[in-house]
Amino acid sequence: MSRRDELIKKNANIRSTADISDAEVTDARQNHRPRSGQGSFAQRQRLEDRIKELEDKIGATDGNLIPLDKIAPNPWQPRRVFNVDELDKLAMSIQEVGLIQPILVRSVSNRDTSELLQSYQIIAGERRFKAHQKLGLSTIKAIVLEATDAEMAALALAENIDRTDLTAYEIAVAIQNAEPMFQTRTSLANALGMNRTAIYKYKSFFKLPQFVIDDLENNPGLLGRDAADAIATLLSAEGIAAEDSLRTVWPREVAGELDQGKIDETIHSALKHGPTGRTDRDIKKLFLGKQQAGSITRDGASFTIKIRSAALTPEREAELRGFVEKMFS
Repeated sequence: MSRRDELIKKNANIRSTADISDAEVTDARQNHRPRSGQGSFAQRQRLEDRIKELEDKIGATDGNLIPLDKIAPNPWQPRRVFNVDELDKLAMSIQEVGLIQPILVRSVSNRDTSELLQSYQIIAGERRFKAHQKLGLSTIKAIVLEATDAEMAALALAENIDRTDLTAYEIAVAIQNAEPMFQTRTSLANALGMNRTAIYKYKSFFKLPQFVIDDLENNPGLLGRDAADAIATLLSAEGIAAEDSLRTVWPREVAGELDQGKIDETIHSALKHGPTGRTDRDIKKLFLGKQQAGSITRDGASFTIKIRSAALTPEREAELRGFVEKMFS
């Protein structure tokens, strides 16, 4: 269940924001402590409910045509890479049957923006927006809503954070961008339904060297949250020597030759053995006749022997087990 669905379920009987009086809002604020900075959690609940209500009711004939060059993505959108195949399918659908559901935007005509032409920011519907761009269209149907910066930041994360194709680095960047909108990290964590430990782990990405960040910008799936946290902790403890070792090891991670969970172990091994320690992978294949029966692999973190069970007779297996047990007894 997505965070939006969780919030909708929790507030299934909530009324439209238009039906809630200012007096009720004031009373609620006085009698119920907000769970996040600037009352953003309660505001986001209302906005998400209002968005859900609108998206359920609006049709292709609703909304106004707005030029694409006056619309900007949500600045707190965590997704850095959109699936090209899915965008192509969506664009084809829009070309065949038209836009079924207008996008939702907020006006930013009185806000500072990076480009003067931008006068709206997307609240919901960036994939539909990008599909229109792919089709070379100049306008898109949109409905304009009111939303604060804190609501935009929280919504962008809440909409995407549970999706399996969103990488840890993308979430980390979104958290980093959203943080100024909240008074404390605790209020940010509450607004996103996370604990502070998770927030700190995501923040560890920004303790990594710039050469790692540069590669993550191009391929955000290279490194997970726990691996980033482990590497950042090691770099903090070991300093420049660990960073130099990471610089040597990192190309193997980019090439897909090293398990990201073993990066910190590999660096540890390199630091322990010194500059002459073996950190490169060494593989010796084992053959039984012309068929490969297994392999012996040594890298900076481990020494592994793999043998196909079909290549071992019961006698050979017993002999091998006895030999290994004797070595470590």
